[in-house]
Amino acid sequence: MKKTGIRFIAFAALMTLVLLLLTACMPYGGTENTAPTADPNIGSEELQEIVLQKASVLSVNMLSPIAYAQFAGASSAMTAEDMDVTVTAYKYVNDEAVELNESEYSFEIDSNGYIRVQSSEIGEVRITVTGKISGKTADATIPVVRRSLTVWDIIMLGIGLYAIGMGITGKGRIYEEQFIKEGMEANYRMVVRISCIVVSLLLIGSGIIAAVDAYGRYSLIKNIIFGVAIVVIVAAMVATGRMTDKGAKKEAQEKAMAGRDLKAPNSAFDFDDNEPTIDDIRR
Repeated sequence: MKKTGIRFIAFAALMTLVLLLLTACMPYGGTENTAPTADPNIGSEELQEIVLQKASVLSVNMLSPIAYAQFAGASSAMTAEDMDVTVTAYKYVNDEAVELNESEYSFEIDSNGYIRVQSSEIGEVRITVTGKISGKTADATIPVVRRSLTVWDIIMLGIGLYAIGMGITGKGRIYEEQFIKEGMEANYRMVVRISCIVVSLLLIGSGIIAAVDAYGRYSLIKNIIFGVAIVVIVAAMVATGRMTDKGAKKEAQEKAMAGRDLKAPNSAFDFDDNEPTIDDIRR
């Protein structure tokens, strides 16, 4: 196996390990039944219990659908016409839950009956649903957690680490261009190397911001850094494109395409003229 193949496998294994380690502590959304199950054969809404389905966690400063209510045994969610909803958000101060002001959190009920909540502080959200007809209630408490690294952030961080390796070592397929204009080889490698280092630092910086930004307050800065990285990549492509002999590259491609189908494969019964036939064997 070539060294490049071994390096690629090692890099893929490393990134898989990093992904597993980073996501092992990440909360994933799910649903939990927070109310007793009632007999689904009960047809009267006045007698039916309310079941509140909830997500496992809510990320801070994100308006997310985290809960919905339904009558026990029903297949659809209750809407705003069927229920009254009370939402209260809290933050932890010295391990005690302190209620937030109404300006520090918000909630809404969409047309599908999903309860969407946004909280500006890490803590918890308490939801109480009351049926307008039955008067039955269901409640749930959902932790509000710090922002987690997304898969996109992890991918960008991995690309940044890979790019800085190519920039520092000066090795990699990105340097292998056969049609560089004469006398431009050194400039070509310099542009590629500097671009790799700059882009890698920007992507790594974006990943670090995403990792430490528990409240998502620096999302705009992260997006600007990513935009600058894209600009650097485009500028590098334009600069290296001007150092490439496009005529020679096109000519080589045309020759390769022209020579690819010149010789068709022989038929299974197409014998060479010099090969002995049955008549020759009989003689």
